[in-house]
Amino acid sequence: LMLVQDVAYNGALRDKRRSLHRRALEVIEGRYSGREDEVIENLAHHAQYAEQWQKAFGLLERAGNKAVERSAYSEAIRHFESALSVSANLPQDNAIIRRTIDLRLGLRAAFGPMGELVRMYDHLAAAEKDAEALDDPDALAAVKTAQTFVFTLNGDLEDAVEAGYRAVKIAAGSSSPDLKATA
Repeated sequence: LMLVQDVAYNGALRDKRRSLHRRALEVIEGRYSGREDEVIENLAHHAQYAEQWQKAFGLLERAGNKAVERSAYSEAIRHFESALSVSANLPQDNAIIRRTIDLRLGLRAAFGPMGELVRMYDHLAAAEKDAEALDDPDALAAVKTAQTFVFTLNGDLEDAVEAGYRAVKIAAGSSSPDLKATA
């Protein structure tokens, strides 16, 4: 049965597969209206393969957050990184770029326990670039604060101190007391 299913699925045209995923998404949304979190992973999967990019982006983000709450870090990483991939299909306006920064910052919760410091740093470097491009000091301060922790965990204390000082300097101009305290 699985072999027949695989052959049928892989043989289907891309448009047909997209249509099947769109229909599956609609059915699941209908059945779980108001209880989407119960099946968020399935919704995210079908939205992604239905190429409903905006919906997939939000659902993958939610699925990643749900996985972090369950300490399912590998799953969280997969969902967050899929959301980042999906974001490439969206208009790159300030709102989407800001959300990708938040996603990259959110990856810390999954990468840290997995000991994935290099991958975490790579995502933070991308978030730093985006925050600078947006000229968003609050986002940049949050990224520099996160980098401080990554450098510290990696034993790069000079870089940690430099990132920390930069975070404090940037956060000093913020209206967010939480950001100031964290930095």
